[in-house]
Amino acid sequence: MWMSYTHSASFINYLVNTYGLEKFELIYNEKELAKKIEEVYEKNISKLEKDWVAFINNQSELTTEEKVKIDNFYGAISVINQIDPKYFTKD
Repeated sequence: MWMSYTHSASFINYLVNTYGLEKFELIYNEKELAKKIEEVYEKNISKLEKDWVAFINNQSELTTEEKVKIDNFYGAISVINQIDPKYFTKD
């Protein structure tokens, strides 16, 4: 479950930093979220997700010093590596 929170936080952080807090506030806690997202961001959720993943893939690797500052970084990586990769691909 913590992994879902981490992904959610990362996606929200991406939306706010890329498009601004004002746009995020327009979609926060709205009914028919997918429709509202497309209206506000002028992209469907699938396109926004692809943009977010591309953004993540373009980030530089953390330094050892940065990794040490993150609580349980190495333990989290160990858990992530145990997840079946099929859950990270779309059919």
